[in-house]
Amino acid sequence: MTTPNTKSSLLRRITTLLAAWLKDIPPGNASYVIGGVSMTGPQVVQKLQGYQQLFTDEDAAKAKSKAAQHLREQSEPEMRDFANALITFVKSELGPRSALLPDFGVNNKPRRKASPETNVVAAQKRANSRAEHGILGKKQREARVPKARVQILGPDGKPIGGGSGSGGSGK
Repeated sequence: MTTPNTKSSLLRRITTLLAAWLKDIPPGNASYVIGGVSMTGPQVVQKLQGYQQLFTDEDAAKAKSKAAQHLREQSEPEMRDFANALITFVKSELGPRSALLPDFGVNNKPRRKASPETNVVAAQKRANSRAEHGILGKKQREARVPKARVQILGPDGKPIGGGSGSGGSGK
């Protein structure tokens, strides 16, 4: 006899055993030795029903947990807004450097100034990122020399095909 190794197969086996026991074993207080333990018929039924109930309870708890998780996820934006508004209120009431702010989870220490080494690394990262993405600042755009584009026109005012490759064939 193989042992069920998944939750669904175990539940199926418990349900089948219970149904078969109730159908095929005569009711009464006869004693049976199962797995080295002496049990009566009603005790066997009670044990199997208890096992079934464990599965039912687990499924109900999972459903309740999913519903609670969904509700929390839906409420998160409102919770964040309220928490931020409350922190703003507390800061305005107690002052931005109050010794009580850490009790509310707010850091009341001023931000440390970055070290010169950090500034150099950050500037290089910004420059690399701008170069990688082809981003130019206002002064770089103004300093850029546009590429000259020449188009030769014939006496009729239509472009003449030629070396620039951008003109038409004159038709």
